[in-house]
Amino acid sequence: MSASCLVLVQPVTINAAVASASHAAFVFILVPPSRAECYGNAKASNNLSKESVRRTSVAPEPSEGASLPATLGDLMHYAILCYNSEAVVTSWTAEQDAAVMARLDVVHKRLERAGKLGPAARLRATTTAATLMKGHHPPMIVDGPYAETKEQLLGFYIVDCASREEALGIAEELEAANPGIGGYEVRPISLFLPGNFG
Repeated sequence: MSASCLVLVQPVTINAAVASASHAAFVFILVPPSRAECYGNAKASNNLSKESVRRTSVAPEPSEGASLPATLGDLMHYAILCYNSEAVVTSWTAEQDAAVMARLDVVHKRLERAGKLGPAARLRATTTAATLMKGHHPPMIVDGPYAETKEQLLGFYIVDCASREEALGIAEELEAANPGIGGYEVRPISLFLPGNFG
């Protein structure tokens, strides 16, 4: 695993709509250099079969000023990264938080019924994060998120969509359920490992 780079470890709360019970887990973001090494690492760490390592189709990089193609072929996975003001979200009362989650759950259930919803997670506060900085020997670990920003990455969804527009439509539903500052970043996924949490 020497070529794979662990860049972030942060506790998350798994959404009850996705998992049978809410519990803490950790997000590990790995950057594998090749499918062969990725499969080897996944098999070693997760006991995955070769068939469960899925590489989705990847669109060519757009030329400068061009937009991504609307459709990337068959259904593919998209990540929807949820940014919001952590100061605002952590100031909510339990009732306000529950009301937001209830509105979001309407979207979650619709996506589940349509077979579009993959893993989803709500990240805990950035004060719980630890970041391993790349290129340091011995390893350098700092408390807090990798980047200090006005809005923070507070969660993510993995969705299966036929097009970028469909994924953006889901982001619009999420924004209507949880308006405010920040945004929902939609990005195609080039490699998806389902793991063994299910």
